[in-house]
Amino acid sequence: MRSLLLILTTLVCLAGSGHAQELEIRCGDGFTPTACELAKGSLTVAIQQLSPGLPGWRWVIVPAEKWEAVATSFGISPTTPAFSSLGIQSTYIHCGFVLFDTRLDEHLQSYSSRTGIDRLRWVVAHELGHIVCGTKDEHEAESAAKKIQARNRNACPVRPPRDLMAARR
Repeated sequence: MRSLLLILTTLVCLAGSGHAQELEIRCGDGFTPTACELAKGSLTVAIQQLSPGLPGWRWVIVPAEKWEAVATSFGISPTTPAFSSLGIQSTYIHCGFVLFDTRLDEHLQSYSSRTGIDRLRWVVAHELGHIVCGTKDEHEAESAAKKIQARNRNACPVRPPRDLMAARR
């Protein structure tokens, strides 16, 4: 586990070189310190590879045993593996995406056949589609996700990108 954590830390440093972006990534209650650092490292790599540049946005990794309670508290189906709350500028991600839990693979395969970091990058891009386009529409978010992954600055298909600072007011 320690060697994996060392490799991941190195990847985070390499992915982050040249990026001034500071990420706010939190682990929900229930993670060991090592599992939290591993999860945060995986998510950091995926986010930095997409270079979203969303200052003030919070990413929260939720343990499997708490996912249902967190999702339902936001009115989200517990079968949804990730969601973003535009009003409080936060994205919640099921830990199965960042810790690559093979027990969850069958359920997650219904969302994407991708695996590992590729699937995590896909989830992050999809959530970024919701965020930058200010939409709850899944098709718009997915369309934007494809453009974000291709580094297309015009990711929003229908309306201009959301001004996240104005949304805070």
